Amino acid sequence: MLSRIDVLHDCFDQVEDPRVPGRTTHPLNSILFPVVAATIADADGPEEIECFGNE
Repeated sequence: MLSRIDVLHDCFDQVEDPRVPGRTTHPLNSILFPVVAATIADADGPEEIECFGNE
């Protein structure tokens, strides 16, 4: 049985990445997941999302 986190990762894997292949450092999934998690945790804006990601 998949965890809720696994289900979210599977959903994010289905999002088409519009970035130029070979010119990215991180997979899109590894960017989307922390942003959504921080937003759910009530982060307000990019600075708070960054702080959430660093915790």
